[in-house]
Amino acid sequence: MAWRVQDRTHLLVVLDALIGLATLAADTDLQRAVELLTLAHRSASIDRRTETKAERALAELDSHLSPDCFAEA
Repeated sequence: MAWRVQDRTHLLVVLDALIGLATLAADTDLQRAVELLTLAHRSASIDRRTETKAERALAELDSHLSPDCFAEA
């Protein structure tokens, strides 16, 4: 969905939602959370604040997964 959104404002809302969803998913499925955050991070290059938010969340999850699991996700 993030790639189909053409409007910058709407894209940022979608990316924020993905980051929030990843945060919730982290409680039950860390690998899924990493996948969502990676998607958000890659798509967030248009906005440094959102990109930084995704980077911080990824760094937090990185500390909870083994390097192999993190890389796989």
